[in-house]
Amino acid sequence: MESLDNRELIKTNFIDIVDYDDYLLENTLIENETVTDMDLRHPIIEFSQLTNVVLANNSFEKFEINNIQAKNCDFSNANLTEASLYNSKFVNCKFMGTIFDRAYFKNVEFIGCTFMYANFNESKMECTFSESRLDDAVFTSMKIKNTHFNECEMNNVDFNDTSLKDIDLSSNSFDNLDLSFQELKGVIMNEVQANIMSQKFLRIKIK
Repeated sequence: MESLDNRELIKTNFIDIVDYDDYLLENTLIENETVTDMDLRHPIIEFSQLTNVVLANNSFEKFEINNIQAKNCDFSNANLTEASLYNSKFVNCKFMGTIFDRAYFKNVEFIGCTFMYANFNESKMECTFSESRLDDAVFTSMKIKNTHFNECEMNNVDFNDTSLKDIDLSSNSFDNLDLSFQELKGVIMNEVQANIMSQKFLRIKIK
């Protein structure tokens, strides 16, 4: 992830993206703005900083995000189908119910974010989730590689048809995961989590 410290960011509004060629915003500082019910295909934002920006309930198919730092932003219920996210960091952001179908994530970090009911179906992912809430999120039919989950809440996350081989879930909390025994092969869990899965699939009663 390239640092934005050495770049001169120009203060602008996200809604101005419609006035730029190819719907491209770059080297921008966007703060304290709310944009909803917008429908754009393939908007691009790169080398920019977003703070306290609400982009909920928009449709941004093929949204391209590159070298972004976002803090306290809200993308809830947005349609980000086939989005591409590269080299970016999101802190305390909301993605509740956000659609990431067939999206691509490369070197993306989420810290303290909320993804309840978000849908990542058929996405490809290389990123890190830390201290985030993922309850009831959908991670189905995905390719997950070099992805880390650190101290997240993951109750009822749906991992059906997604291999968890070499994925470390041991620092996270959950009472249940929605998946088959096949997806568990090679996953790393702590003892409590292993007992939960044993009871789920083997009907073992722990005394």
